Amino acid sequence: MSPRILVQRDLAALGQATRNRLQGPVAALSGGSTYETLFPYWAQGQMPSTRFIPVDERCVGLSEPGSNWAVAIRLLLDPAGLSEQALHWTPTAEHLGCLVRRLVPTRSGQFPSISQIWLGMGDDGHTASLFPGGAELSDLNSLALETTAPKAPHPRVTLGLAALRACEDLVVVVTGSAKGPILRRVLDNDQTLPLTLALEGRESTIFLDEACARAAGL
Repeated sequence: MSPRILVQRDLAALGQATRNRLQGPVAALSGGSTYETLFPYWAQGQMPSTRFIPVDERCVGLSEPGSNWAVAIRLLLDPAGLSEQALHWTPTAEHLGCLVRRLVPTRSGQFPSISQIWLGMGDDGHTASLFPGGAELSDLNSLALETTAPKAPHPRVTLGLAALRACEDLVVVVTGSAKGPILRRVLDNDQTLPLTLALEGRESTIFLDEACARAAGL
């Protein structure tokens, strides 16, 4: 199933278009430089009635360098008047799984379907904290799990492929010409790339800037 691709002319247009796509009741946010540039746009004006949670996190404290959730608090939650959502959670698979199950009501035995998940893509094709060649790519049952990144800080916690595939609305944002060639491989169904596996068999939307779209041959 091919993703819907939406190309935006510049960062301001990308910020507005993605902000307009925000919906709840629960939205899981990725970290990284792409979202760091988008969050200030998202924080402007009235926010939708949405509870924000992390997609993944480096296993560091909120006051330590490298915390993606600390960036989301500083650039999105606090400016948007949502400081009460600034969860001081422990970055473990157990705690992330419990957080999702608390906020996403399900019947007994059902797998939680998060309303909306926002993903990015690294220059190696990783998404969330799911990395090429990692054992976690064969785990199609776990809601959340712990992984090891190739770059420090190595320990991570992340939603698993099962959670990404089960969500109601899966949205990906990729920017910059450097990521165009790896995105091309995703669109060509390269099964070695975690983002390809996350998109497999489901509807999804990919937002791009013009530089990434050109480099991907779109």
